[in-house]
Amino acid sequence: MRKIDTSYVTDTVAMPVKSGSIDHLQLSYQEALQSLANVLVGPGIVNSNVYILFGCVNSGSGSNYVISAGAVYYYGEVFLVDATTFTAASGQTAVANVVITYNNTNADPVTFTDGNNHNVHQIRKMVISSGVSGSTIADFSNFLQTRIDLAQVVVPSMPSNYTVTFDQDRSIYVASAPNSFTINLDFTNANPGAVVRMKWTFGAGLTVAINGPVGTTIINDSGNLASAASNRNILYLLYCGKNENGKDEVSYTIKQA
Repeated sequence: MRKIDTSYVTDTVAMPVKSGSIDHLQLSYQEALQSLANVLVGPGIVNSNVYILFGCVNSGSGSNYVISAGAVYYYGEVFLVDATTFTAASGQTAVANVVITYNNTNADPVTFTDGNNHNVHQIRKMVISSGVSGSTIADFSNFLQTRIDLAQVVVPSMPSNYTVTFDQDRSIYVASAPNSFTINLDFTNANPGAVVRMKWTFGAGLTVAINGPVGTTIINDSGNLASAASNRNILYLLYCGKNENGKDEVSYTIKQA
C-alpha cells in the first residue's frame, strides 16, 4: 500500500507538497478499493463493465424507473449512485454516465500562485437517466451484480435458442417454454464457479439440447428432464473453468419440483 513517510517532518522542518504527493495519496486508496472490488467481482473482471456493489435496485416497471441509491465499480473506480426516479422518453431507456461536479463549500474555486482560479475538488458520480440505448458507457439493464449478489431474470416466453452466460450467478425463471429448445453456452468473461439456475415447466415430448463452443466439455452430474405438465424442471449449470485439456467445462444437474 502506498504511504508517505512523515518521520522527517518536525516543528522546524516542513515538507513541500508536490502534485506527485497528492497523486500518490489518491492512488493509495484507489488501489485498495480496486483490490477489494476485484474480490467481489471475481477473476473475470472486465473494466468496461459496470458492477453493482450495493443498491441500484429498480422498483419501477416498464419505462418508469425508480432506482435506489448505491455504488458501482467501473474502470477501476468506485462511483456513488444517487437515487433517481424518471420516465424514459419514447424510444429510450435507462443509461449511465459519469458526471463530474465540484465541491464549492470552502473548497472551489482555488486561487493558484499565478493568480488564476481553478475548480479542483471533483465529485465523481455515476448518474442514471433517460437516454438512447448504447449511446453512453452502459445501459442500466447491462449493469452486473457482484459475486455476493444474484441476478434474477424472468423470461416471459423461452425462444427456440437461449444463450446462457457465466459472467455472474443468475436465476432464470421461464414463464412458458416450447417443448423443444436449445441452451447455448457463452463463456465470454466467464467466472469459474458461476452458477446459472433455470426453472421452467412444459408438457410431454420435450427435448432440450445444451450446446457450447467447439471443444466444450459438458457433464451431466445427475438428474433427468421430466416431461409431465405437473413437473417443474430446475437446471443448475456450473461453469468449472478450464479443464486439464484447456477447454471450458460445464457440469449440470437437473431436478424436479
